[in-house]
Amino acid sequence: MNDPGSLQTGNSAQPDISYARESLRKATHLIALVIPVVYSLTGKTIVLPALALLAFLFILFETARLRGWSLWKLVESVWGPLLRPNEIGKYSGASYILVGAILTIIAYDKAIAVCALTFIIIGDTAAAMVGRKWGHHRFKNKSYEGSAAFFFSSLIPVFVLSHSIPLWVGITGATVATVIEALSGKIDDNLTVPLGAGFVMQVAMRIFT
Repeated sequence: MNDPGSLQTGNSAQPDISYARESLRKATHLIALVIPVVYSLTGKTIVLPALALLAFLFILFETARLRGWSLWKLVESVWGPLLRPNEIGKYSGASYILVGAILTIIAYDKAIAVCALTFIIIGDTAAAMVGRKWGHHRFKNKSYEGSAAFFFSSLIPVFVLSHSIPLWVGITGATVATVIEALSGKIDDNLTVPLGAGFVMQVAMRIFT
């Protein structure tokens, strides 16, 4: 059973940062919404170079953290408190979401990429906030409440993009994204959710529409 002060991941039961720090972490996670928004208004030629630069910088600083380089000291006071214990010895979700965004934008049609990226940004935030505070019914290291929050919040981009993606395709994508997040293991869900959901939606659009 979760309570606001428990050290458990939003949709996970593993020891973790406090709820207050989780809230701050997810607030910064929502900033990533700028990626699908800017991409929807522009195109690959603008977004991909910018993402590549950001990914390079993030991976550079993360490598500095993992290797003990002094470069990490430049961002440690800001970035360090947001790291979860299970990220101390590996790359964090911030690097994975940038790499995931690059691959998703390259691989899929614009509307599908935008939708798939929004799934992980909004859905993961909702799952963390709801799961940590109200996640009383658990399976493995997740909660049904967190997964439900992921799914229903993922319907937001589905309806916003219904002019470009049939509702049934979007809902299918949201379902797949929810399942991938719920079953996520060693591979970061910031990478697997947009790529997996995007793949299913892309195939559905090509075959059935």
